[in-house]
Amino acid sequence: ERVPRARLTGPRGAGRLPHHASLVVSGVKADGVLLELDLRGVAASSGSACSLASGEPSHVLRAIGCAREELEGSLCFTLGRWTTGAEVDAVLEALPAVVERLRRLAP
Repeated sequence: ERVPRARLTGPRGAGRLPHHASLVVSGVKADGVLLELDLRGVAASSGSACSLASGEPSHVLRAIGCAREELEGSLCFTLGRWTTGAEVDAVLEALPAVVERLRRLAP
């Protein structure tokens, strides 16, 4: 809700993995978001496991209807056993600011 033009991918509700959040963000490139998040102490990834070897956008994300612009902003966050609520809050605080800043800088 705090990141306009962003949406979760995958199933909603009970079919969703409880420790995994995959989302696509229009208007930014994932590499820039990941770099800025890393500088803020947040680890995340881009793309999907199925596209790592080829470097191509995920065929799964394309199959569920993600537009090319969304694919460039594909992000993945996973939680571990020792992830704290404060760490989740840090992501929720950092991500909107990072996306807003990068969108302002985009041509």
